[in-house]
Amino acid sequence: MLLGRHLRLWLIAVQLDVVVYRRDDSLAGQLSELLGDGVVEKCTSWVMNVVHVQVESQKLYQLSPGSLHTESGMTASLALGQGTPPGCVRGYYFYAISKLWVVASIIKLMPDKKPLLQFPKNFLWGAATSSHQVEGHQNNNWTEWEKIYADDLARGSKKAFDTPAVHWYRIKEEAMSPENYISGRGVDHYNRYEEDFDIARSLHHNAHRFSLEWSRIEPERGVFDEAAIEHYRQVIMALHRRGIEPLLTLWHFTLPKWVEDRGGFTNPATIADFERYAERMAQEFGHDVKYWCTMNEPEVFASFSYWLGFWPPQQKNIGVAFAAYTSLMPRAHIKAYKAIKKHAPAAQVGISKNMMWYAADGRLFTPVLAKLQNWFGNYYFLDQIKNHQDYIGLNYYFKFVLRVFRWQISEQNPSDMGWGLHPEGLQVLLKMISKRYKNMPVIITECGLADGQDESRAWYVKELLRNVHEAMQAGVNVQGFMYWALLDNFEWDKGFWPKFGLVAVDRKTMKRTVRPSAKVYGEIMRRGGLD
Repeated sequence: MLLGRHLRLWLIAVQLDVVVYRRDDSLAGQLSELLGDGVVEKCTSWVMNVVHVQVESQKLYQLSPGSLHTESGMTASLALGQGTPPGCVRGYYFYAISKLWVVASIIKLMPDKKPLLQFPKNFLWGAATSSHQVEGHQNNNWTEWEKIYADDLARGSKKAFDTPAVHWYRIKEEAMSPENYISGRGVDHYNRYEEDFDIARSLHHNAHRFSLEWSRIEPERGVFDEAAIEHYRQVIMALHRRGIEPLLTLWHFTLPKWVEDRGGFTNPATIADFERYAERMAQEFGHDVKYWCTMNEPEVFASFSYWLGFWPPQQKNIGVAFAAYTSLMPRAHIKAYKAIKKHAPAAQVGISKNMMWYAADGRLFTPVLAKLQNWFGNYYFLDQIKNHQDYIGLNYYFKFVLRVFRWQISEQNPSDMGWGLHPEGLQVLLKMISKRYKNMPVIITECGLADGQDESRAWYVKELLRNVHEAMQAGVNVQGFMYWALLDNFEWDKGFWPKFGLVAVDRKTMKRTVRPSAKVYGEIMRRGGLD
């Protein structure tokens, strides 16, 4: 009993030590300021009601093994009720243990100082994935193409990436291996989604963008796989159980084989196929999903698949690519938008549009060409669907600089892929979007970097968010930020070597390891802002 009484007194003494040391005005005010309004009430009743505190200037009352004092020489004495100060507790261990306890309790009870850059309470914070990149064991147009071209991609990697902007020595072992270019098991997210969502929740994510795999759901034209639909239903429910808002993408680059065989998005018949798929998904998930994204980066797909020939089906026809981007894909989105709204009128439906910060070097007529490229590359598609979207999904990765007739990705402060890091470009694009589309809501559906050593990610995320906050202060209606990506994953024709994940994945064991930068981002999400 006596030991408990003395220990409690020492806990108070140390608590006052912290308080008095930090301030030199009234102790009551100091305690309130330190712990915050209402927190003092959460302290134990003996701190509130039993202990009477007196602070007297220049009076030294020794509390062995140390005194409670301030820089100004003020000291604190303790009295139990109306009595006199108790005798000192003998033993240094009581003091040491009590100090640890009090510091921990203060940290726990003390409310966070509000961040200087505060985001709205309903802001969507999280990360993104896509089905083919994380799930593995697919049966779509990419799985066949990968196996055919893996050797070629491995042989060409040195020429493509052994440049001054890329740390080739770090990536060459993976990049020169054909296995790197075959998605295979992916990162086994199909089986480990519960584990991955637990990690996301532990990092304070409240939203998650993911995609359905069309080839799983409709492996044959008009034939829907109920087991695949049920799997994605369980994915959505797993997110809801953790308080994570699902952002569902219908199509993220991969096509069922039967769609590819009929010409993909070069065939007008695909518009009706995509509409049917979208309507069925709205029937299945319309009550459980608020945010829908019909397509991911249509201009990237049209360019890489139908013009430049980097991706399947490796066509190199600018006319075909132009028709897909300017006509077929916008029409497919509009049909899907209407189908979703038919079954889920309250759904927020948009598109994930990759947008680039186009800049000119100022010579000759490059500023005019930059404006033209900005219109066609950034605005054209959005202009076509502007009456059929509830928000704009923005994906941002790099700055393009026009030097005479050549566009180049800026390599200033490069990521592992050689892409220059320009967080200020995100603010530029957000303000441009807001001005052109009359402050339509924007969700940043992708934004990130490849950084296997985790050297720049924390800095980059913080700077991106500073720019988002500045744009919001200027009136831009930004509703969320999804970092790309939650997990290290399969980066298309680059394979697995680019490490975009907040969470590292060992592909041999599939062990997940949270990177330090993920914790920095997690703390920003927990606090709802940053300093």
